[in-house]
Amino acid sequence: MFIKKSRKEIVVLSLSTNSLKIGCLRSNGQKKELQSLFYRDIAGVSEADVVKAMLEAVSGMKLKDPHFLAVIPSQVVITKNIEVPSTNPREIKEIISLQAGRHTPYSREEVIADHIDIGVYKKNYTKILMVIVTSKVIKKQLELFGKAGIKVQKIFFAPEVTAWAAARVLKLDTAALPVAFLHVDRDTCDFNVVYKSKAVFIRSIPLGSAALEKEPEKYHPKLCEEVKKSFEAYQAEDIEKPPRILYLIGSVDKLGSVCDSLQELLKVAIKPTPYMKNISLSREAIEYLSEDRGVSFFDITASLSAADEARVNLIPDEVKLKMSLQKRAQDLLQMGVLFLTVLLLGFFMLLSNIYFKASHARILGDKLAKLDEQTRELEADFMKITLMREYFSGQGYALDVLAELIDQVSKDIELNEIRYDGKGTLSVKGIADSMSAVFGFVDNLSKATYFKEVKTKYTTKRKEAGQDVVDFEITSILRKGKR
Repeated sequence: MFIKKSRKEIVVLSLSTNSLKIGCLRSNGQKKELQSLFYRDIAGVSEADVVKAMLEAVSGMKLKDPHFLAVIPSQVVITKNIEVPSTNPREIKEIISLQAGRHTPYSREEVIADHIDIGVYKKNYTKILMVIVTSKVIKKQLELFGKAGIKVQKIFFAPEVTAWAAARVLKLDTAALPVAFLHVDRDTCDFNVVYKSKAVFIRSIPLGSAALEKEPEKYHPKLCEEVKKSFEAYQAEDIEKPPRILYLIGSVDKLGSVCDSLQELLKVAIKPTPYMKNISLSREAIEYLSEDRGVSFFDITASLSAADEARVNLIPDEVKLKMSLQKRAQDLLQMGVLFLTVLLLGFFMLLSNIYFKASHARILGDKLAKLDEQTRELEADFMKITLMREYFSGQGYALDVLAELIDQVSKDIELNEIRYDGKGTLSVKGIADSMSAVFGFVDNLSKATYFKEVKTKYTTKRKEAGQDVVDFEITSILRKGKR
């Protein structure tokens, strides 16, 4: 179970006084894999070296388009369980803002406050776990991240994300009863009580696996005593029922006999639990974890898995506002680019449309020019026929002669000229497909009523459009009446 958004590279950083931890999650479709891990002991190291270490780690991960997150350890945060007389989220936020300055020696302007909503109590009250951190701590971390070229989008509260991951990733049953777990890291331990996947009580213990391994006789009893005090502090707050199981998570192999001592002291079941189960690991991550550093990456993997569920974000309000304005500016720029792209596409489509219409108009113009030429030829022929009709219109004889002449014209003959000399001789010129068509035409005219002495004056063969044609002229003497 990892972050739901479709980002391909998620990087989480945890920066404390003594340690720097970084983890990278890569996504490929539905497959999500913890790709890389990095740890560096920075106790007594200069800020420049810390920045150098971050640059070294991030460059070694070969990131393309990463989304950076950070997680703050509990030892730099103040938590307080309170009850507020409201169930309205907006009112609760305002109450938390007012209450924040009362629980710290700092002014309200010097702290960043957020909260975890534990649940409704007595219908009109809400149980709240208030989370307070000084602005100086957060701004210092953001400054170091910025020097390394890292732009962090959110800062999580480690116990909140580990509580969610314990319930959802490690499958600890927190629905019916509260469950306690002790997260053991190299320099500190976190006692966390989880109920319904939420952190309801947190206590940081300034002992870690390094001290436990170095001087077990001294620090084992001290750790047991601190865990007992944590149980007692939780019960004194009267938040929920007492846990019956204490899970040990993180560098639990350094605890040694602490497990037996805790079980005897607290009278609860003690269960060591591996925190990397149900998580897909790359070969590189497996090899890195195989080296014994006494370090727990549970806060890193939990931040990756709970990134969409985490309620607390400790980014300062002014930084949130700046990020929001930058996001708006980026969105406006993207919208401007999109609008310009659409405008350009529309312009090019309009130009294309004009070009194609102009091309179509030119094609139609060429066709129209050819039609005009053919029309003029038809008009000329029509004028000739009209003139002949007008000439013969005064006398029925002339019309009869012309009608009979036209009746004798077959499909393979085209007449180009009909001329009457006014003395009784009619001359006809034309084109035929073959000599036989000309002779057939002469024969038909000879048998016609108004024609006699039909003769072929000349015939000439030639080619037209790749075909043989015959130009001819026929003369005939017109009969004055019917035979």
